[in-house]
Amino acid sequence: MEPASLVRGRRASRRAPRRVPCRVPRRVPWFRPAAAGLLFRLAARVLPRVLPHALLAAGLLAAGMQAAGALQRGPAKPLGAEPWLVTAGTRGAVEGVVQCVPAEREPRGSPMPASEPAGAALRADAQGYCESVIRFSYEALWYLSVVSASIDGAPCTSTRWFVACPVLLTANASATVSTLLDADPYARGSTEVAVSGIENPVYQPLDFQTEGGITVDQAPALVVPGVNRSGTTQLTVRASGPSGARGVQIKEQMPAFISVHSDDPACHFESLPGLLSCAWPHLDPGATIRVPIQISAGAGFPTSQLTTRLEAGADLGQAGAAATIVVSGNLVVGEQSLDAPARVLMDSSLVDKVSLHTLPSDARATPPPGIPARWTVHFSPGLQVQSVTPAEDSRDLVCTYSDDSVSCNAPNYGSEQPGTNANASIRLGAVQTGEQTATLHWDSTQGVGTTSQRVQVLWDAAEADGGKAAPAASSPTQGEAR
Repeated sequence: MEPASLVRGRRASRRAPRRVPCRVPRRVPWFRPAAAGLLFRLAARVLPRVLPHALLAAGLLAAGMQAAGALQRGPAKPLGAEPWLVTAGTRGAVEGVVQCVPAEREPRGSPMPASEPAGAALRADAQGYCESVIRFSYEALWYLSVVSASIDGAPCTSTRWFVACPVLLTANASATVSTLLDADPYARGSTEVAVSGIENPVYQPLDFQTEGGITVDQAPALVVPGVNRSGTTQLTVRASGPSGARGVQIKEQMPAFISVHSDDPACHFESLPGLLSCAWPHLDPGATIRVPIQISAGAGFPTSQLTTRLEAGADLGQAGAAATIVVSGNLVVGEQSLDAPARVLMDSSLVDKVSLHTLPSDARATPPPGIPARWTVHFSPGLQVQSVTPAEDSRDLVCTYSDDSVSCNAPNYGSEQPGTNANASIRLGAVQTGEQTATLHWDSTQGVGTTSQRVQVLWDAAEADGGKAAPAASSPTQGEAR
């Protein structure tokens, strides 16, 4: 029999565990009146010390952002301090700064401390404010108009030749007036913009600059000796813009015994000096003038390829180009064009473009279809052949070449079928200095002929600068028809 104490211990172990109550602390009432007063007293002690630093940091950040923008755009200059610059034929933005001068300081025109920025000024009133309407007058300039205007980003009142910007500034502050101007393609020279509504009115200088150029070109002319005006070609001059060209002139010096006729009243030919001259008062940006001209050669003129020089000029600048005149009494004539840099130096590359032409049928009888034609170019030792590439319209052309010559055969030339022309490009390398020659000979059932072109190869750029160098491609020698 178990002792009574052991029995009581077992019964005690089967009893439920004792539960201890959990005390949850009461939530602190943070916003009781007493606590709120404590917070306000704390803020009153801390904010006066922290707020100035926060405002200073914000100001430095804003100043840094403003400085970054100034680095990108460049700081605007005070009104009247330096000329505005606008490109003819474009829309350009101009800017000027006006400042508010404290009442105790004199505006621009009177002695001021060196640290004070110069420029158009307004005088502050007794309360330290500058209030006015700044006006810009463009004096009805026909070649200039206002598109829009703003002051510190706020729109101004504007018409074609007038701008009015209200301004309200505190002392020592400034405002920037931005104006978008539209300049005519023929705007030139300088003018002034009257600025009023400031303490001392100023005249803002405004200058116009030009941008663009002109190009000139003339297609090859095929001339039959003794046939009047047989060589029909076209003279072309173009202005690239955005500015228009003023005072456009073109001159072309013709070889002896070559005459030119044009129905365009802008052009005339002087037979004694052999000079073709054309002139126009202006040429719009992007526009092109095309002048048909007819070229004649005397009856005894030998088969030859001549090179003339086109010289064009305008207030936008100068331009030049080479033009080709092929004279032949045969129905089929050859032409070559050396595409060379201005200075042909050793180891540089150039291209000789060769083609056969059929003279106009109104000058000679129409050739029979499918003329067998071939041509050969012989080069002096200083020009080495690198490759030959037939043109897209000459797929039937078969060419072979060596270091110093190229031969091409067009079995169906003159049939007027696709791919039967006789045009090719020859890539050359300059391997020796001195005068080098490319001699073209063509042969067909409708005649043969020979022409030559020369090019001067220099050792290096120092030689070109130190001596009198010949042009890259000189006028070719005359060949003889066989």
